[in-house]
Amino acid sequence: MKRLEEIIPPTNNFNRHFLDLLRKIFVFDPKKRITAREALKHPWFTELVEDDGTEAGRIKLERDRVAQLDRIAERKRVVEEELAKIERDEAERERLIQEELERVSRYPRR
Repeated sequence: MKRLEEIIPPTNNFNRHFLDLLRKIFVFDPKKRITAREALKHPWFTELVEDDGTEAGRIKLERDRVAQLDRIAERKRVVEEELAKIERDEAERERLIQEELERVSRYPRR
């Protein structure tokens, strides 16, 4: 079986962090293994990408792309919520205007 270093060469910080994270994930004893929460705080998740053509580099680029799409989707959701609120407010305003017009129209003109 190949060692991780043979598959992912520790030629830069990105790969070294990735190898460190994998070593902490692949610990057999669950008490000694890194938790998911700890793993997400690992430096590999904040490392800048150097595209060195390895799978680790492609994973980081894809993760960044997905994170960017998630941020865009969240912004879109917020904008849609605000637009829906504006539409509800406009509908309520129109309803109140109609009620007032109906009320006023009941009075005789002079």
